[in-house]
Amino acid sequence: MWPYATNPATSPSSPMPDLTPTRLLLEAGVRENRWAGFSLAAFSVHSLFTLHGGCVSDPSDSVPWYSAGKPVTALGVLSFLTQTPQLASTSLQTTFPELASSYFGGLNLTDVLTHRTGLRFPNLPVHSPAKEIFAILAKAEPRDFSLLPRQAAYDPRGGWWLLGQWLARQTQIPWEDFLCQKILKPGGAANMFFASLSRFSSVSMVEKKAGHWTSVPPSFGPGSGLCGSATDLARLYHALTM
Repeated sequence: MWPYATNPATSPSSPMPDLTPTRLLLEAGVRENRWAGFSLAAFSVHSLFTLHGGCVSDPSDSVPWYSAGKPVTALGVLSFLTQTPQLASTSLQTTFPELASSYFGGLNLTDVLTHRTGLRFPNLPVHSPAKEIFAILAKAEPRDFSLLPRQAAYDPRGGWWLLGQWLARQTQIPWEDFLCQKILKPGGAANMFFASLSRFSSVSMVEKKAGHWTSVPPSFGPGSGLCGSATDLARLYHALTM
């Protein structure tokens, strides 16, 4: 049984607040060109409420959630560790021979999950071949980022990419398939997915340039590539908090 299964009988009775002010604020932001669109969803007891507008024409439209992929990936790793807790303190080079004798290879899974690697890779090319990425990680030292060994520092790409690779090697299936089977589907978010070179969200992320909204390249990887509707994401978070 999935450890985050819900029990409707224990759901707290908390009425949804009036969302009219929020809706009016968001719609005004679209009219005034402060943002291109919006998509929100929330549960109240067993009722689902949604808000959407601008470039999001339907609450079922898939949008890029980026950092929402991080807790999903962490949950996937933690769920696997319930079966093999000793792997949390095992050096990464045990799983990744590519990191043998490197600083990164001497760290362990707990260091990565708690952001205490002393490394930061804001621009890691996660769509590159794995061999090239491992070469980058193997050469990295904390001093390259003006950090100390095992210093707490948020790493937006490197650690998350490695967690995905760790899941793939431990489970012998692609990390995105594992996260879909073990986290997304049981959490009621079966339609969510991680972006790839051949699959993107129906609504792209945009940025404002010279007063106009333009699409930006999609983000990939277990840390920032999660896509889906606001409804799916709300279902997932609802399941996780029950």
